[in-house]
This record gives sequence, C-alpha cells and structure tokens, in this order.
Amino acid sequence: LVRQKMKKTKVITLSFVMVVILGIMAYILINSFGINIGGGSKQDSTKITVGLLVVPSINAEFETDFLKKDPYINLEKHGQWPLKNIKEGRDNPFLGLLYSLPTQR
Repeated sequence: LVRQKMKKTKVITLSFVMVVILGIMAYILINSFGINIGGGSKQDSTKITVGLLVVPSINAEFETDFLKKDPYINLEKHGQWPLKNIKEGRDNPFLGLLYSLPTQR
C-alpha cells in the first residue's frame, strides 16, 4: 500500500461537509436543550413544572405450578440421581498460578 496525497479540492470539499454536519448537530443540540444564545430566556422559569416519576412495584413471586405440567413432568433423568458429594479439584485453583508461569531469563 502506497500512501497517496489527497487533492486540494477534495480536502476542501470534505472539510466543508464536516463543518456543515457539525453545524447541524450543534443546532439540534442547542434547540433540544432550550439554550438561547441571543440573550433572554425562551421559557419563563416560574411556569416550569416537573412531574414525579412513579415506579411500579415489581412482583417478585416465582410461580412453580408450570413445572407440574406436560413438557416438564416427562423429562427423563440421565445418570445417577441424586448426585454424590464428590470432591474434585483444588480448593483454591489460583493458589499456584503465579508460580506456574514460565520465568524469563
């Protein structure tokens, strides 16, 4: 890949497009937040009212009656049930981790 120099007209055109896009974005942001650059205020601050946010309560109950219906009662158990308490692995798998890394000489 060879680095190529852009033509001057292309640089000017792209710069103009970027300035127009940034201008439109600034216009939209300024108007959506109600900022008036010309001086006075757009809205009378005494007439602004704020509504309270009402958060509905959450039902935290978990119903298990669907587990007694058709697709769940016909599930087959594979293996030996109940599982036995078999100790596998180390208590702390990260204990020897720092010492098992290869050392650089």
